[in-house]
Amino acid sequence: MTVKERDFSVGIDVARALACLLVVVVHISATDFYAFGPRWWPANFFDSIARIAVPVFFLISGALVLVPEEPIGTFYKKRIGRVLPPLIVWSVVYAAVYRTPGVTPIDSLLNIIKGLSSGHLWYFYAIIGLYLSAPFLGKIYRASSLLEKRLFLLFWVFVNCGVPLFRPLLDSYYDPRAPYHLQMFIGYFGFLFMGAYLSERSVQKSSSLEVASYLFLFVFGCAMTMWLTYTFSFRVGQPVQTFYGYLSLFVVVAAAAFFKLSLMIMALPKNIGKIIALVSSCSLGVYCIHPLVIDGIESLFALEHRISSTWFKIPIVAFIVFVVSVVIVYFARKMAFMRRII
Repeated sequence: MTVKERDFSVGIDVARALACLLVVVVHISATDFYAFGPRWWPANFFDSIARIAVPVFFLISGALVLVPEEPIGTFYKKRIGRVLPPLIVWSVVYAAVYRTPGVTPIDSLLNIIKGLSSGHLWYFYAIIGLYLSAPFLGKIYRASSLLEKRLFLLFWVFVNCGVPLFRPLLDSYYDPRAPYHLQMFIGYFGFLFMGAYLSERSVQKSSSLEVASYLFLFVFGCAMTMWLTYTFSFRVGQPVQTFYGYLSLFVVVAAAAFFKLSLMIMALPKNIGKIIALVSSCSLGVYCIHPLVIDGIESLFALEHRISSTWFKIPIVAFIVFVVSVVIVYFARKMAFMRRII
């Protein structure tokens, strides 16, 4: 028995569900990254893999919004209307829970408007900007030939990802993007273009060579992120996150390969498919609430001190937080008004 195939919906659900889990892994592993010691290498290992999470979310958005043509008013109403309620509500929640002394309610409101809400909520501001540009970018995408799409992605990857990578490697402060006015190719919007391209270039049945190739690229991208982070951190004498950036070349390579591998999954066993679809539907809510769940579980059970090995602690705690978050969101979504914010 298999779940119903709806174009690439199965692969999209898989990508979204796993990316959601990896977001939790990022925040769990981050606590052990900022000081060298026995916990640093496990943190670097898991963080290097999990950094693909947000880029994968952007790739999913590109696959869903750039290919189909939609009236611009309808598009904005549907997409922006889906993002604003959770941004506003959860910004208020986090401002209240993690209230900074001396910050008034008016200051908190201004911070929300300025885009200075609680850490992980930055994603909502980024996706609003991407959605505002999507109708125009979609027209460019749909009108472009295959060669033009590939050239655009090549320029974007080189300018946006390649140049920042080679500058620290060469110890160079020269940035050719400014004098050549290459700002057109800078920003997360390239993920939308790439997501649309990868989804359109997927076929119903992938060869073993294709699967192996993309699996290699995923492992290679994660390994390079890990190695470069290690090399530069020990060179400067303190942990460096430069190569964890969502626009870092090897993070982009790993994210694209992971997304492509997900799209190759056209069907799943019925029960597994139902679980993946459920988790996928809860992904926005899990993204919103998981920091609260992390703090709640830590304060109640102190797992940080109960699990001695960081190699085990990070995946175990991340999985527990993830499952608890999914359960909370699943039942919260039973209430109609909660569906607007999670």
